[in-house]
Amino acid sequence: MAGQTTLLDKSYRNDANVRILKYTALVIGATNGAGYAGVPTAANAGKLVGVAKEDIFEPGVVPWAGGQAQIQSGQAPSAGAPSLQGRSIQVAKEGIVRCIAAGAIAAGDWVNVADNQGRVKTVNEAGGTLVNVLGMAETAATQAGDIIQVSLQIHSRHQ
Repeated sequence: MAGQTTLLDKSYRNDANVRILKYTALVIGATNGAGYAGVPTAANAGKLVGVAKEDIFEPGVVPWAGGQAQIQSGQAPSAGAPSLQGRSIQVAKEGIVRCIAAGAIAAGDWVNVADNQGRVKTVNEAGGTLVNVLGMAETAATQAGDIIQVSLQIHSRHQ
């Protein structure tokens, strides 16, 4: 898979004391607001800021093995570990980025947030629903956990 092609990156701070995997869709911090980014709390989350370009986790944790995530975004760190809240994280705001799929996605599908882990799915909300689109899938996913390329085109529209 070709590398990411980002045109605009921005540094945010982690809004909560939770782990964040690279390739996770992020939203404006619900607790601290502007300048902070966090993991979405639900599918079709709004106030998207972009996609994490790096992992945030406590010492002693192995976030990836064999190209597969070993932890989930939004998980609290291990008991007794230093807080992850306020840690700096680079976020891609424009360009073609990698994202973690929550299931099968066809190339060319519009994608949005699938869950509280910041994974993506094909837009499938009911008619009349305000959809918060992250972008368009450049490559396909066959199963949950696949890493796909997404052209960031953040916008909201009615289905």
